[in-house]
Amino acid sequence: MSDTTAPNDLRPPQKGIGSYRSRSVEEEAAKAAISVRRWWWEFLRLSKDYWLICQTSKGSIANTKDEHLARVYRDFGNIHDCTFEEWWIRRGWMTFHEEAAAPKVREIEGHYRSGPQQRRSEGRVLIEIPIVLTKRTVQRQIGRILKNYQDQRPRNVLETSTSSYPINPVRYRLETLQRMHEVWCLHRELIDKPDAFGQKQDARAEKNDLFRIGKLLNLNYEYTRPHEDEFKMRSNQLKMRVIVSRYRSRANQLIANVERGQFPLFKAVTPSEPCFSTLLSGIENSKSSGGTPICFLNSPPPQLQRRRGFTARFTASSNRPVTGRSSTPIPPQHVSYHRSHQYSVG
Repeated sequence: MSDTTAPNDLRPPQKGIGSYRSRSVEEEAAKAAISVRRWWWEFLRLSKDYWLICQTSKGSIANTKDEHLARVYRDFGNIHDCTFEEWWIRRGWMTFHEEAAAPKVREIEGHYRSGPQQRRSEGRVLIEIPIVLTKRTVQRQIGRILKNYQDQRPRNVLETSTSSYPINPVRYRLETLQRMHEVWCLHRELIDKPDAFGQKQDARAEKNDLFRIGKLLNLNYEYTRPHEDEFKMRSNQLKMRVIVSRYRSRANQLIANVERGQFPLFKAVTPSEPCFSTLLSGIENSKSSGGTPICFLNSPPPQLQRRRGFTARFTASSNRPVTGRSSTPIPPQHVSYHRSHQYSVG
């Protein structure tokens, strides 16, 4: 029997030796020597009848009337005059090799209900899966087929969402979204709310509050460490305020887009109708002319009540009014973040 090599420099397929295809007969023999094929050969050597046939037969003609032994001898030959590796290289690989190629998962190009071009344009592909293949083999071969359509497949599974409010398929981290939410809420309690109640303080106090928000949330520990160099310390405080402002700006973009049914989306939005801050500004301007006072806690002014689908209410911890900020920033220990994601200032 001559040694032939399969296409692509691979040996004919072999099952039961730990590898379906090998690159050389020597590699194949080494794998077969530690497989069930080796024990097949070894137990055949224990047969006294087969030993007798090997000793009395010449060539490929078995000296026996037993059809089963004659068939085995024609394929295995004399196994008593060599080692297993020698026997495998000489004829064993041919005895045990797979005579038919294994079936494969394949794409059906014919017309079945719809042609292949139409299916591809609809984002579908029709494949045929032989049930004799293992699950692992099926998955691997399907992956090879889908690789041909890589440019047509969505990069993010969220792109295929059919929800009325799909998640925007952008890269985001839940931790980052939480940080933005916390920064915005603390900024509202420490800066925005007192300002809305007519207790706006100087720029220095606001800068201090911005830094304390970043320190409280540990946005960057390096910028909160004490430093002997005053210039370095002020520089770190400035960097922390920039981080807080950036988080708040991004949070405002999330809020503006979530009002339009999109999330998470970081995109500037131009309001199509008067927004909350615009209405508050109008309320403040009307104070001098006897209009609605700005300090409301329990019910919104008429301007907000008339806005369809929108209610506004200021709340404070312990059911007491917010009296505004003093020039001395509120100590961080008096600011708490509850499970309901509502900050309170004590």
